[in-house]
Amino acid sequence: VDKKPPPAEENDDDDDEAKIEAKLVDRLRQRAFSSSPLLAFKGAKSVVELAKALGEARHDVADLSAAQLLRMDYKQATVRPSVGAPFELGFAGILVDIDAFANKADDMKALLLDLAREKHLTLVVAMTAANKKIKPKRKSFLYLVAPPPQQNDDHGGLPPTFGADLEQALLDVPAGLPKDLTDLPLFDTQGIIDSGFHLSFADFSPGVRFSLVPKVITRKTMLPTLLHFAADLAAAKKSDDAPVVVVEDCEEPPAT
Repeated sequence: VDKKPPPAEENDDDDDEAKIEAKLVDRLRQRAFSSSPLLAFKGAKSVVELAKALGEARHDVADLSAAQLLRMDYKQATVRPSVGAPFELGFAGILVDIDAFANKADDMKALLLDLAREKHLTLVVAMTAANKKIKPKRKSFLYLVAPPPQQNDDHGGLPPTFGADLEQALLDVPAGLPKDLTDLPLFDTQGIIDSGFHLSFADFSPGVRFSLVPKVITRKTMLPTLLHFAADLAAAKKSDDAPVVVVEDCEEPPAT
């Protein structure tokens, strides 16, 4: 009776390759750096130790100044009102809490104005890391409306009430949010559609306004919200400033 060999298992080659790859990866992870400049970084002696050290170093900002922190995680966007000139908004993510950031900043207004001049900003915004001393944990939200670089320069043309109007719009959220924002999943998962941003504004220092904000709120939702309301408020101001042309009735001159 002819005996047939047992059928070969499928994907034997793939399984062998996967095992070999896993062994190589494991060896690499445990491999010591016998002679490498990477040894100088936090004393790392293996790939695992190096990865851990690099991850920790990414968040080690103790030696950075307030100005450096302001520029480390920075985004800029253009506010485009339907009426009037566009202007720039800068949004800095600060990797320390408000206490640590304020301790590094001798003058918060001067610090934010310096960034405004450098980046040609009209609106400067910063959101710090959460303060672990506050329960529940809260981030801090700061903003400053920068004056025009020149008195006669129409740098956005924002009225003196722009900051107060912007605050009120943010306080009223979710009211006023357009559908293209409320349809974004993050506005739901961060609780904004149900209960807004939970803001309460006060003066941080002259010219700088401040509010605590829930830890869950991020720049991915706050920035588009600011762009929307800033554009609406600037356009409304320009419309209010438009000259009103009055055409008076006049009699036709008598025929000659």
